[in-house]
Amino acid sequence: SSNHRKMSDSYLLIIIGPILFILLYKKMFHSATSDIASYFVTIFVSWLIILIFEARKQNKRTVMGIELPFLLSTLAIGFKFTILPVVIVSFVLYCFLSKSKIKPLFFSFILGLFVLGMIASSGYKASGCFWFPAPICVETPWGLGEQEATRITETVHDFAVSVADRVPTDKIHSISWIWYWAKATKSNFVAFILVLLSALLMLKGILIKSEERHPAMFWLFGIAVSGVAFLLVKAPDPRFNWSYFFIIPAISPMIFSVNILKKSGFGLSYLYAFLLTS
Repeated sequence: SSNHRKMSDSYLLIIIGPILFILLYKKMFHSATSDIASYFVTIFVSWLIILIFEARKQNKRTVMGIELPFLLSTLAIGFKFTILPVVIVSFVLYCFLSKSKIKPLFFSFILGLFVLGMIASSGYKASGCFWFPAPICVETPWGLGEQEATRITETVHDFAVSVADRVPTDKIHSISWIWYWAKATKSNFVAFILVLLSALLMLKGILIKSEERHPAMFWLFGIAVSGVAFLLVKAPDPRFNWSYFFIIPAISPMIFSVNILKKSGFGLSYLYAFLLTS
């Protein structure tokens, strides 16, 4: 229906604006970082999930392409491990929507072997470690070795947790770490505000009557929550995937009324960007 189309359109409108501003402000288009790919894969897969559920409602539960979110996210994990939460949620979604439970498991097994083999091959050639930063390495003249791979992983993690030593050492393992982390940089503070906003929106979404709730909403909650949690535990730096922080604010049309945001959705997008860049 046109109302559904506005829902998916509103999602793209709200989420792409701030992401583009971040990329421009941080001058990430001029770098070879694979973080950009993870941003847009996350956006595209989450948008596909909305379209799949809307097509399901229109076509009375029969829809093609339910494996696409899982396929795209799994292939993307070869470029960036931060996409892992998207892969997991997409896999659960694929199993949930598939009429045959054997088909998605078989497809996932074959795809997983292919992707893991692809990552292992490139990892071995680059560092002697099959799935770096995991310290599964073999001795080669050019390789890092298990000890060096472990050291690099720990150094990167500690650097992100301490925000380049801006967080006091005695606060790193306490609950107050989140506040020191949040105020350490402007980007972290914006991410922190987005997490708080997302928590409020989630609460509002959970309270919606089931018959009025968009069927894709909880799946997008799953991607956002698992994505943010994954980053905070493994590498607490929002630049690794800003999209996770914007997913729930971007599905405001599902939580409130499309009519409320139809005219202001574009403005909300740029408000988020203004907070980041001002």
